Amino acid sequence: MEIPKDKKLLSVAEASQYAGFAEQTFYDWIYRRKIEYVKISRRVFFKKETLDRLIEENTVKPREVSHD
Repeated sequence: MEIPKDKKLLSVAEASQYAGFAEQTFYDWIYRRKIEYVKISRRVFFKKETLDRLIEENTVKPREVSHD
């Protein structure tokens, strides 16, 4: 499934593909309110910016290597 670059809201299935997490992980996070989401009627969507921020905030940076 190809996700258009200009698409602002992603479904759970699209978010799963985009971020590489299982759909069930997103449903768990929604239930626990651990992730920001958009609810329109009964459907749930995620902003791409939210997913990008989630990935960036949880990226472990390498340590500085000292060359003694």
